[in-house]
Amino acid sequence: STSEADLVDGLFISKFVDGYEQDRVMELYNPTSQPIDAGSYTVEIIINSGTWCSTESDVVGCAAEFNRPIFTLSGAIQPGQTFVICHMETGYADRVPDGCDMRTELASWNGTDAVGLFRGSSLMDSVGEAGPSPGAGWTVCGVVDATANHELVRKPRVLKGNEGQLQAGDTVIGDQDL
Repeated sequence: STSEADLVDGLFISKFVDGYEQDRVMELYNPTSQPIDAGSYTVEIIINSGTWCSTESDVVGCAAEFNRPIFTLSGAIQPGQTFVICHMETGYADRVPDGCDMRTELASWNGTDAVGLFRGSSLMDSVGEAGPSPGAGWTVCGVVDATANHELVRKPRVLKGNEGQLQAGDTVIGDQDL
């Protein structure tokens, strides 16, 4: 039989928004039965193209060399709850039911940037992937450039990040500027 421990491994990206101007929001979900210390997680943004610095032995040096935004989360995320990261100037925040748990100017990705969620040096989940730029954005669920100017929402059955980009079973919501 499959246990919860086999199915879940911590936080994952449950919603990702790349909208108009600074409307950048990422929701993380705790699918486990235990609180999770968000301080053990970081978010890294690869601007246009490159490799993950969080997997390097000199994370700080790599981030400085490549001007790579990396930020650490804080607080505790209760079982079945979300943690929402918003850009400081997002107008989208009023559409987040419980508001933003963290506001940062570093939440400044766009459709061509890869955004990774790390626990230590382990990539737990990402939107996009390391390597060359995808052009205008990555394809998700058959939607070309779905990571640009869209809201991406994981299906409720998803209980774990995929250590890669959002997959074909995920949902793309909306073609509008948010």
